[in-house]
Amino acid sequence: MVNENRSLRWLVILLWGLAAVPSLIAVATEINKTHLVWYIRVVDFSDLVLVAPFYLASLLSLHALITRRERRFAYWLGFALIGVFMYGHAMHLTANAVNTYSTEIQDYRSIIPSDSYALLYFFDEDLGHWILFAAYYGLLGVWLWEEHFSGVAQILTVLPGILLGITLAIAVVESSHPWLAIVGSALLLGLAFLRSWREHCTFITLWKTRPVSRFVVASAIAAIITELLYWLIVGDFVQPSELGY
Repeated sequence: MVNENRSLRWLVILLWGLAAVPSLIAVATEINKTHLVWYIRVVDFSDLVLVAPFYLASLLSLHALITRRERRFAYWLGFALIGVFMYGHAMHLTANAVNTYSTEIQDYRSIIPSDSYALLYFFDEDLGHWILFAAYYGLLGVWLWEEHFSGVAQILTVLPGILLGITLAIAVVESSHPWLAIVGSALLLGLAFLRSWREHCTFITLWKTRPVSRFVVASAIAAIITELLYWLIVGDFVQPSELGY
């Protein structure tokens, strides 16, 4: 019982950290995003030395906590998805750092060959995001399907789930691919209904009894609502960083 309570506490702490820490770092560094560390903007430098290591540590810890080793396929699939996520994150970070330095810090856009810039843009805005978000949503799906926890107050996992959904929605709009959050969230909700069917219970029962499933479902619903509200308020999926221009 003591070990179970300790695991539940760690679960809640890690879920809150996953939802809040990257967002707080992003907000803090975006304020000073034109400041440089060598040739790297502060926002990209923090992504390299703070956010990436945090993601690696928190995702590995959560996956080891949520899944069971005897469920070998899901257990190792999750670790593979974490590796793919970090690969996509590294690709996006590298290309984004070069792109923003060349076009936002320095006015080099007019002298970069169009084909070279198209390749840089592809790694930054397209492939990097596709890999990163596909792996992230895939990992959330593994956690939803495999979790074995119960007994956590609903508010403790609903709130970080909502926060994660909002930040994911904003991130995919900023990535110019708003459909990623819609498709990923819809698949997660479908998986939640499949799990409730597998366990011969209602979706509401799954929500009430399974904290990680509740966290994932809350994030999926929040992401969809956030994107719809963004579209209604702004009138388009213009990147948030461009709204002030």
